[in-house]
Amino acid sequence: MFTLLNPEPKPTRLEDLDPVGQKFKPAFKPIEIKEVCSAIDEIKLHKSCGPSGLGPAHLKFIKKERKDFIEKLTQIFNYILNFPELIIKKVPLLYKFRAIFIKKEDSTKYRPISIAETLLLAFHKILKRRLNE
Repeated sequence: MFTLLNPEPKPTRLEDLDPVGQKFKPAFKPIEIKEVCSAIDEIKLHKSCGPSGLGPAHLKFIKKERKDFIEKLTQIFNYILNFPELIIKKVPLLYKFRAIFIKKEDSTKYRPISIAETLLLAFHKILKRRLNE
């Protein structure tokens, strides 16, 4: 049932996302590796995994052990920042989330929570920090 609801994503390479062979032309100040590391540090460990199954603990471990992954993630975040319309078309699972309603104790009311991709949480933290500056 899980596999039916969450099919295996198609592999995507950064080169496949390049719009009509254009070179990367930043429209915004590029995201830096230290911003990505800081955003990962800020993600609380109790947050649930997204559709990929990658949770905050995994991301924090990868940050410590695989600097090359963080460099590639920074590149991807910069690509999303500058070409969002292409990313939405090519990697739609990145933007999907599930809304779940949890019943409040001693009440007939429910509170909503959303389960989004953990990598996307880090990206949102970077954007929020920049907007607040």
